[in-house]
Amino acid sequence: MKLQLTVALGLAVLATPALATKARLEALGEDNFGSYFINDNRNQFLNPAQINNHKDIVTFEFGSTGNGTNGADAVRNPKAVGGVNKSYGNMVYGLYFGDATPSSAVVRSQVTGGNLQEQAPIDLFVGGDAGLKWGANVTYDAYDGGSATSRLTTNALRVRGGVIMGDTQVHGQVSIKGDAKDYQGREIEGKSSYFAGVAHAIAGTTYFVDYKAIGAEITNNAPKYDWDFTEARLGAGHVERLNDKANLFAKLHAGRRTVESNAGDVEAYVLPINIGLETEATSWLTLRASVGHNLWSNTETDPKPAGLKTTSVHVANTAVRAGATLKFGELSIDGLISTSDVSDGETISATNVNDPSTNDSRGTLRTDNLMTRVAMTYRF
Repeated sequence: MKLQLTVALGLAVLATPALATKARLEALGEDNFGSYFINDNRNQFLNPAQINNHKDIVTFEFGSTGNGTNGADAVRNPKAVGGVNKSYGNMVYGLYFGDATPSSAVVRSQVTGGNLQEQAPIDLFVGGDAGLKWGANVTYDAYDGGSATSRLTTNALRVRGGVIMGDTQVHGQVSIKGDAKDYQGREIEGKSSYFAGVAHAIAGTTYFVDYKAIGAEITNNAPKYDWDFTEARLGAGHVERLNDKANLFAKLHAGRRTVESNAGDVEAYVLPINIGLETEATSWLTLRASVGHNLWSNTETDPKPAGLKTTSVHVANTAVRAGATLKFGELSIDGLISTSDVSDGETISATNVNDPSTNDSRGTLRTDNLMTRVAMTYRF
């Protein structure tokens, strides 16, 4: 009886509004910073012009306080994020706290033995609609804390811009500053980095192309060295309305990633496919799930690591995710259905450029820890 009650209460808390939070996108196999073809309020972190499509909303993402001492945001270790979008006339304004970008987490995770993640990022958004939807965003992080023996400083400054013209959207991001130092021999000095993309929708299918370049000078208890990462993607995503309660999502893309560092160079190609389903189980409960699979992948390293061939062809892998939303009128509670994860997120190093489309997990539903990425959203 106790176990049945635990499961029943857990299911009652499984939730996400139909259009919000990291948990929903990750359950459907998308990156949590936004999607080109799935309508979600997280899309404003990909293209700020999307704030015009998500007015008058408050979001609270539950998680650990701060990033600097607790590592990067991940499914099993989410970070607290909160914010609001408010419309005034044909303008929309947004204010968010704690949302560090996945790209920032990747480069700062290259430092071993310390956590130099962004500690206190603040995001300001503004958007408008005058026939053409536009939006802009500034991210600022400035932190100096700790004691004389465990001091940490982090700084970041990023700007984003984007427009939506009918079925076409264009976005761009430039990182002006991204530094961190723990005064124990570990330091990150960010280079100018950027991310840009274009998407166009035709008859329910969205075609997209984007390019990302991230760079930093890293001191990791050793002489300073350069670390540079690039990623190019070309793909398409489709939404199929199955009935008045269910949508089918499908995405296929080809990607190329490179890393150049003092440990060597790596070049990787991936061809992942993802299929997701979202349905209104009842008027108050929405369920979703997805399966991702790497149809093909290949990685080349130079120089080759000890014991590995110069060219390493990876075996295709498969990952299944699930999530749910509980709706109380305009209030929704969202989350991923928890499994015993081995790892999550993407791994980028001198010998590994793992694509996050397929993550490792064990096939166990945990009733003692049923939900991850829990969030609350209210629309007014």
